[in-house]
Amino acid sequence: MVFIGTLCDRAGVNNKIILEKVRKLIKMCYDIYDLKLCYRIMIDAGVKSKNLKAVAENLDEIADYFSKNGIDACTKKDFALFITCADSPDKGVRENALKVFGEAYTSLGEDVWRMFPKDVPIKVKGLLEARFKQVAKKSGGWNRSMGPGANQRATEVAATPTPKGGKRMSMVVGAGGIQGL
Repeated sequence: MVFIGTLCDRAGVNNKIILEKVRKLIKMCYDIYDLKLCYRIMIDAGVKSKNLKAVAENLDEIADYFSKNGIDACTKKDFALFITCADSPDKGVRENALKVFGEAYTSLGEDVWRMFPKDVPIKVKGLLEARFKQVAKKSGGWNRSMGPGANQRATEVAATPTPKGGKRMSMVVGAGGIQGL
């Protein structure tokens, strides 16, 4: 486990060859260790680092983690930490924090706003809205089929929130998108 923390710290090196090898080793750790534990170590050893280059690289790794594994391991405290990163004066940290939020928006859609703390700075809120519009435009609008379960078979049934009419609708989530039952 110390190995992952060391890799997260070494992600801030300027040598591109070493950086690529460190990124590959971090991705290999996902196969060896528990995914949620790897995520937690990336947060603790990487995003909370004093080295801004390491913070930026670890935020990029977390965005990749979210795109491949979903955001189940993420907590509201993590979102608060990402908000502080998005408010950073460093351009790399700020852009990669917005990339993390873009992946969260891809998975959650507009529900991502519920994960944010109440005291989001106005500057960050504007950056987030711009990123979410960009993600929605790039993907042609948000739907749940873009999340990590998009490649699963059409055997999963997901319940949607109750609409104003009071009836609950069931949806089949599969490779072809969302279809009503």
